[in-house]
Amino acid sequence: MLRFASAALALTLTAGGASAATLCKPAATPVSEDSVRDMLTGKGYKDLTFGKDDGCMEAKGHNAAGKRVEIYIDPANGQIVKVKGE
Repeated sequence: MLRFASAALALTLTAGGASAATLCKPAATPVSEDSVRDMLTGKGYKDLTFGKDDGCMEAKGHNAAGKRVEIYIDPANGQIVKVKGE
């Protein structure tokens, strides 16, 4: 029983605490900021500024409702891997 509880706790801690570093992989040829900006604008995000965070491309801005968000994008394929603030 103790073994099961320890395994469940470990799984809970790792599932909720995934960092940007574990979400994004290095890209030899990363997607362009312009293409990511176009994709995010098409999804309703605005006032975007870009940076990097632990291997991910990070965009800060506002969603369609005007709420401040941080969006993490995998530079290898341009896919959104995490959104904070929605």
